[in-house]
Amino acid sequence: MQPIIRVGRFIYGLALLSIGVVHFAFGHSPSGLIPMGEGWVFYLDGALLVITGAVIAAGAFGGSVRAANWAAFTAAGFFALIYCCIGLPLEIMHPRDPAGWTGPAELLCLCAGALLMARAAGAAPRWVSISRYILAACLVVFGVQHFLYDDYCASVIPTWIPWPYFWTYFVAIAYFATSISLILNVLVRLSALLASIMFFTWVVILHEPLVASHVHVEPQWTSGLNCLAMGAIFLTLYALSPRVKPWVSKPATQQLA
Repeated sequence: MQPIIRVGRFIYGLALLSIGVVHFAFGHSPSGLIPMGEGWVFYLDGALLVITGAVIAAGAFGGSVRAANWAAFTAAGFFALIYCCIGLPLEIMHPRDPAGWTGPAELLCLCAGALLMARAAGAAPRWVSISRYILAACLVVFGVQHFLYDDYCASVIPTWIPWPYFWTYFVAIAYFATSISLILNVLVRLSALLASIMFFTWVVILHEPLVASHVHVEPQWTSGLNCLAMGAIFLTLYALSPRVKPWVSKPATQQLA
């Protein structure tokens, strides 16, 4: 297994485990990601994320391949179920509410990431292609939101970074460009690597300071951990994608994917 894949699997698993811990630390499911409220239900999904995340992370460094595969597909199924039961209805009932699109899109990204982790643990190659399309659709959502809610996006950029609106629109364009790359299966390694660097950079310069200054605010933890998972997802996609040069024919590219 490539060292990069090991790192991506470990960080993704650690992020899932930590989101599960957030369930128990705050006494409820993450409101923006898995809005299942309080009660016995949130204990179940919290425990599921802790267990699957731990198994995926352990699988990166010598754990059972079969167990890691099972954990990845279990996590993917869980995120897909939550999206169908909660996320999709939110999008349909509240099409103008940004929160009704962000959380569901993040759920689908985590689902796509789990499928990539399953592929890294030996599942069929087709899961990489499926994950690419899911991620591409979600990136379009994120990009559109950066234009629709540019004031909010600019407001969360650290004050020491100049031209916040420029970076808001720049990130939106980066989302669209990455989405096109994933859909067309062209320069996927490059776009995935750049996206991974972008998300990991946000963890350091944006989410860590916010978490440090809002330790008792659950959404800050969840948002930061989700960003960490996104970095790991694109890092794993980079490692799993074939080294294809831009001038290789499309049929040859499809055979390598």
